[in-house]
Amino acid sequence: MDFSLKTPVFRFILILLLFTSINSHADSSDSVKQSILDHPGFESFKKTLSLIINDRAQNIKGTHHFYIARYEKGSNISYMLWKEGRKLWIRDVGGVDEYSWLSMRMPTGGQFLDVDKDVVETQEEVGSSTYLVTRTWMNQKIYDAVIDGDLVTVQQK
Repeated sequence: MDFSLKTPVFRFILILLLFTSINSHADSSDSVKQSILDHPGFESFKKTLSLIINDRAQNIKGTHHFYIARYEKGSNISYMLWKEGRKLWIRDVGGVDEYSWLSMRMPTGGQFLDVDKDVVETQEEVGSSTYLVTRTWMNQKIYDAVIDGDLVTVQQK
């Protein structure tokens, strides 16, 4: 039997394999991550971002960029990079109302990291710190937020 690229049998097998592969990935709900843009409390979240700008960066006018990593279904944890503020949040995903997002305005301990100052090279340097992280860890979270996440912009006048 001839299995060159020109034979109908080979083409059929190739199409069948591709179709099976695509469907197996499409049906995998475990790999689908949630977007902040689809969250029912998105408008409350965006209002909170405006308050954060007013609290922490009144002097930075123009467009502020917040990159939010997508998160696993059922998880309440995500990462948010504020480009202009040079901060990374490890944050809980809030609810529908503004009150549920309040912890973003008043982060504690290791929930709020300075991209430039709270980074060290090795795990040994992190030690038992509650706010230091390795550069590798920080770079991965920034990648998840910027490349695989969602961008939310807020205007500061």
